Amino acid sequence: KFPWKSQSEDQQLMQGVVEHVKPDVKSPVKVATGQGFIRTTPQEVLQMVLNVERRPEWDDLCDFGSIVKQLSPNADIVYLSYQGKLGVCARDLCLLRAWKQLDDG
Repeated sequence: KFPWKSQSEDQQLMQGVVEHVKPDVKSPVKVATGQGFIRTTPQEVLQMVLNVERRPEWDDLCDFGSIVKQLSPNADIVYLSYQGKLGVCARDLCLLRAWKQLDDG
């Protein structure tokens, strides 16, 4: 059973994106997921996500991002600073990231 409910009654794509929420009456937190199409190659998406210094260019809430330590060619520790908005306090994140490109791309 898929626990997510569509935000739109007719479940139509709105500008290429469908958003779903997971209702939880015991929690005031709204959990959401979405799906859509990105018109570029997986390699370009990976490079965009890995370039943490340029994240504020496409992530409106991100103020600053930097690599703290490169652990290996496929792993690092990054720092991200997010501004607060609409009742949510500003956030600082330290993430351990690891990635792998599969043989089929």
